[in-house]
Amino acid sequence: MIGSIGVRATPPFTGPIVVPKAALTAATHALRQELAGSGIRTILVDPATIHTDAGDKLARDAERIEQGFSTAERSRYGTAFHAMASRFVGMHAHGSRPEVVADTIVRALTTRRPRARYTVGKNALPLSVIARLPIPLADALRRRVFGLPSRPSSASPERQGRPRSPKKPRF
Repeated sequence: MIGSIGVRATPPFTGPIVVPKAALTAATHALRQELAGSGIRTILVDPATIHTDAGDKLARDAERIEQGFSTAERSRYGTAFHAMASRFVGMHAHGSRPEVVADTIVRALTTRRPRARYTVGKNALPLSVIARLPIPLADALRRRVFGLPSRPSSASPERQGRPRSPKKPRF
């Protein structure tokens, strides 16, 4: 099965891409258990940063999405979304050749004792490390990398309409 490291190191704004891959990953783990007694092995290949046409498609799709942002959406997500898209496009432009994934698949299919999971491609190690961090730390790191705020600003909709704490009296 061909998954994605994005399932384990989920960057912001990638939900639509990683959710189906997460389902495939879960199915792979379930099948591995169900088929263990039959001699059928289930192997997951998790590509990291691979240079494919997906980077060009992301650039086109991101531009179209940004143009469709309302003023509120642009205010809330514009900078972070643009930073994420630009970062991903740049990463993919300098990613590993697709052949590294193909070579890994061949190795997994021809080795006597294949591993249950292969992570392959540029950035595989740092993305795997992020995936193993405690969730609050990993989330903070992802927000920092992609320029997302760690908490709502005083002007954000989450804060608007909330009563302010009364000032403490001075003595």
